[in-house]
Amino acid sequence: MATTTIEKAALLPMVDACALIAQNSEKQKGLRGKIRLTLAGGVITMVAFDMTTYVMKFAPVVDGTDEFDVCISAKRLKAVVAKCGDKITLSAQAKADDRSEAEITDGTGACGALIVESGAKFTIAYTPGSEYPEFPKESDAPGVVIDAEALKFLIERTRYAMATEPGRYAISGLKLVAKDGRVEAVATNGKILCLAKRPCEGELDALVPPCALGSILAMCEEGGGVRLLRVENRLYAGNGSTSMISSVLDGEFPDYERVIPKDGNTHITVNSKAILSGIEAVGIIKGDGENVGLFDMDVSGREKLGLSAS
Repeated sequence: MATTTIEKAALLPMVDACALIAQNSEKQKGLRGKIRLTLAGGVITMVAFDMTTYVMKFAPVVDGTDEFDVCISAKRLKAVVAKCGDKITLSAQAKADDRSEAEITDGTGACGALIVESGAKFTIAYTPGSEYPEFPKESDAPGVVIDAEALKFLIERTRYAMATEPGRYAISGLKLVAKDGRVEAVATNGKILCLAKRPCEGELDALVPPCALGSILAMCEEGGGVRLLRVENRLYAGNGSTSMISSVLDGEFPDYERVIPKDGNTHITVNSKAILSGIEAVGIIKGDGENVGLFDMDVSGREKLGLSAS
């Protein structure tokens, strides 16, 4: 039986990224948290789908000539790979006519088992990969390329302000706008509006759903640049080893440029640790969701920032 060897360091990030998407497909008929795993031409490809977002990852194999195309449980593959050593051997074994289904599968309709070996030997039931939805054809338009560190900064600094309440669909995502030599990330929940900027060439305007942000952040962890492109109601993202296609959110996002005052003449600079300590101190006597008063005053010619709560 032909086998293929791949580094755990290459396979585990693939499984992690795809399992993140596959877990959202648990209730989707026929998918049940599954991913598609394909080996051909010395490259292993993994695809996950949750009805709104596709993720496809690639990695070269160390050696081997086996080829297969299977659909398996993302949760089981992730658990198995986590227990393996540095090098992992994969092979696919079709169900033989003289073997009972219970011997090589734990699910109805399985046609074989993916064998994973690395010291220990594991088998995971599979169905044909052809039953999995095809990854959509990607656009070859250039889009915008954002430095991975810059994009990670934008997402992490703003996504806390996204709306999480049911019914607030138009502000439940992260607004990404690239124009005039910069890219802006904006999020709001109706009470807080957070805006972050970084230099960037090109144009983009997309309201990114929360489920896609995790995949984009995973690309940022790999460094380099991340290409983003919107075509109609789809957002394309990729970095060479990963491709993602997601539906964008529709609806009217607030005009954040009008919300932020342009003629404000009061600017203050504070020590972040000091103000955080003050907020935590006065917040002790405030309930969840209540406001903490913020004001400034002049004492002996020195400006101080005061925090109060009652």
